[in-house]
Amino acid sequence: VSNAQRWLEDKTEVCDRSAADYWERFASAMSDDFNTAQALSVIFEAVSEINRIVGQASVTGNLDNAGELKCHLDVVMKMTAVLGFELKTELSEETSKLLDGLVQKTIIWRAALRERKEFTIADRIRDDLKELGILLEDGPHGTIWRKAEL
Repeated sequence: VSNAQRWLEDKTEVCDRSAADYWERFASAMSDDFNTAQALSVIFEAVSEINRIVGQASVTGNLDNAGELKCHLDVVMKMTAVLGFELKTELSEETSKLLDGLVQKTIIWRAALRERKEFTIADRIRDDLKELGILLEDGPHGTIWRKAEL
């Protein structure tokens, strides 16, 4: 969900019917004697749709349907709020440390490849990380990394 939120910071579009359909199905389930199992099922479907949209954008490199994504994300946040829980959009400290360690190791491996003049593989590593939302910035004092601003 956090990837979706980053992509949408400045997007404002009219919501399509499918996002509204998730809300209506969720409300119907909750009105049916608080059928939370069905309500959660609707949430999972909406999250799957969000992941599909973000995945498609990751492959193509653009987000032509940002408005649709924003609407779906808003509906998911609204549904989870009704159930009394909030989706986490930040990494835990443990996960953040793990990610940093993995990227730092990857930077070391990439530097070794560059020293051996295996630039094709080194460039592929940089490009693969970029697809995952991690930017490597080579400078005179080495390589640093940051999360991409999508």
